[in-house]
Formats: sequence, C-alpha cells, structure tokens
Amino acid sequence: MESFYRMKITMGRVMIELESHDMGWINEKEKSLLADLLSHPEAISKSEIAADSRGQETKLQIGAEATINEYYRKHVANKSLSRPDIALMLFYYLEKIRGQAEIATTDIKAAFKEIAFPRYDKMNFTDTLNSLKNRGFLNKDGKTWKLTLTGIDYILTSMSQE
Repeated sequence: MESFYRMKITMGRVMIELESHDMGWINEKEKSLLADLLSHPEAISKSEIAADSRGQETKLQIGAEATINEYYRKHVANKSLSRPDIALMLFYYLEKIRGQAEIATTDIKAAFKEIAFPRYDKMNFTDTLNSLKNRGFLNKDGKTWKLTLTGIDYILTSMSQE
C-alpha cells in the first residue's frame, strides 16, 4: 500500500495545504512557498498551487469574490470543452472558490442554469458526473460529490495553460 502525505500550515488567515505521495516533494514545496509568502506578503490572496504531470509548479490567483459568471467567462467559455469538463470546472468553483462543503447533482444543474448554459435543462447531470467519476476526477459519498486530487490537478493544469 502506497503512503499518502498531507501537510497543513496556517499563518493568520493564510493556510497552505500540500498533498502528495512523495514526502520529499512536500518538504521542498513547503520551504519554497513559505519563502515566497514571507518575501512577498502583499501578494497573499486566495491561491491554488499544484504540480502538473511533469512536476512543474502551477500557481493560480483566483479571486474569492469572483461570481460564477465571471469565473465561467474567464476560465471556461473561451475554451473548447466537453460538457463533463465544463461541469468539472463549475464543480471546482463551487467547492474550492465558493467553499461549498457538500455538492449534489442539483447544485451542478443550478450552476449550469446560473451561467445560462444552452439547453442545460435537457442534460443528464447524473451521467455527466458519473463520467467524471469514471475518469477519476470525482468521488461520490452518498448523495454528494467531492473533487479528487486528480480532478484538482486536471483543472489547475488546464487553467494554467490560458
């Protein structure tokens, strides 16, 4: 069984959370991030940090005050994405930016409605979310869904390519 490491560091309102199967990577990133935070305190905002599949650090600044429509226009609308990928991006917004702890299928449908996605009412959201589960991007816990590390990495990597 492979080990999984998680480290959380909290400094006032700032929290850094690192997760990986490689403890060396976590220690290296911890030192790097703390040095960045201490040398540039004015840059502290809601930030998502991940490593892409090549091990390159990806840093994204995403304003916590962004509405779902602003987020959609900035990160989703200008790309040629499948409906499941759009659902995953909206899921990320709900869970990580809006801070919604439990996300049900109806929440994703409401997000599609809020961005005025064409023919959202004809979509089968259960199938859409199950396809994301099959790709390893979501996990289902009863009637709610959660992003996986793979899903977060996929989203952050695709956002960093903008």
